Amino acid sequence: MSEGMVQCPGCQAEYDGAGYDPGDRFQCPECNTIVTIPGGAAKASAAPKAAARGGTHRMSRGGTGRASRPPASRGTSKMNVVNNAVGMGALDPTVDPRAVRRAAQAPAPVQQDGGEKMLLYGGVGVVAIAIIGLIIYIAKQPSAEDKKKAGLAKKAAAEAKEKEEAATAAAEKPPDKPRPPSDAGWDADPTVDAEVISTLAILKSHPVDEQFWRTAAKLLRHGRAVIPCLVQKWAGEADVANASRLIVDRAVVGGPKLPEGLFESASSRAAMIMEYRHWWMNEPKGQAAQLVTEQEFAGGAAPSNPPPSNPPPSNPGGTGSGVTEIKKTGGGVSESAMRRDLPQHLSNFARGTFEDRQKTLQEIRKYGKQVIPALINALKEEDIAMANAANDLLKEFTKQDQGRVPGEPGDRPPFIKKWEDWWKGAEGSFTM
Repeated sequence: MSEGMVQCPGCQAEYDGAGYDPGDRFQCPECNTIVTIPGGAAKASAAPKAAARGGTHRMSRGGTGRASRPPASRGTSKMNVVNNAVGMGALDPTVDPRAVRRAAQAPAPVQQDGGEKMLLYGGVGVVAIAIIGLIIYIAKQPSAEDKKKAGLAKKAAAEAKEKEEAATAAAEKPPDKPRPPSDAGWDADPTVDAEVISTLAILKSHPVDEQFWRTAAKLLRHGRAVIPCLVQKWAGEADVANASRLIVDRAVVGGPKLPEGLFESASSRAAMIMEYRHWWMNEPKGQAAQLVTEQEFAGGAAPSNPPPSNPPPSNPGGTGSGVTEIKKTGGGVSESAMRRDLPQHLSNFARGTFEDRQKTLQEIRKYGKQVIPALINALKEEDIAMANAANDLLKEFTKQDQGRVPGEPGDRPPFIKKWEDWWKGAEGSFTM
């Protein structure tokens, strides 16, 4: 074997070992036997690589041929470095030993300064973002005033909801059953109330005559229980309220008088209901009040008296108020006192309480029958309340009813003439 050649111990093939260090090993491409470069061998070229490429020729035992020498610039890679990288017996003769040496070299150290700076900058950024988020969160928090307003709004909404639920529950609640009747109280007996409603429906447009009182007298069979039913009808339409007023006024013995003028508006009628209920329930006279009999009620209207043969002259005339134009006085009251006090009495009767009206009746009654012309003349008053008070007093003293006072003074002359004509025929025999 020539110098520098390496023989495979397996197949006796020879390879050029120039360029390899003693102890380097490679795998024979012919029989896969591991070949070790002997210690005295010269450096050989990369014969295994050449053999893998087909450039290495197997030498006969007696021949002198040599495998083609690989390129001289193979570098200084060692076989043991390659073995550590890929494992014993894993060397591929086709791999360039220089590439193996480059792969075995340690990687370049990583610069640490740049990484630390990036970590530092990243931490600062995270802290800055957290601070900004905290500031935004604090800024969005409501102030104490806003919290107070929100609390009040929430409370108002809750109260409104409770009211709405209460109203809904009240609307859905079935009506209460009628309470049992009570003669001494104010509760309306359903049976009595039904008869009162039907009777008033007949009387509301009926003239106030004998038939009117006979029809209404049937209600007195129910005793005191009929009065609350009648009084509560004052809250209805004016015609029904007026018919009820006439019945109550005549039926209750010693009851408060109910001037027609106070029944002109719904509000005044509502006030009268409250006053009468208070009198009926709380005043001693109201609690003890009794009703007249049916016979007395039906015949209570005083018949028109026949005209006297020689009636005394009367002077009901006047130019406006009529109250100040009285020429005669009676009952021991002077003309000047009547002239002075009658306007105030009319005002008290028109706008006062039940007690005021009762007291006014007694005061006016002291004037005697000569107050009748003055009251007829007072029907000319422009104040409808004063005119209505005069008309109510005429009805009370004379037991006559000429109807309601027209609202406009210009429409009253025919109405006033009815009273004047009646007084001309009744003055001679009339007593207070």
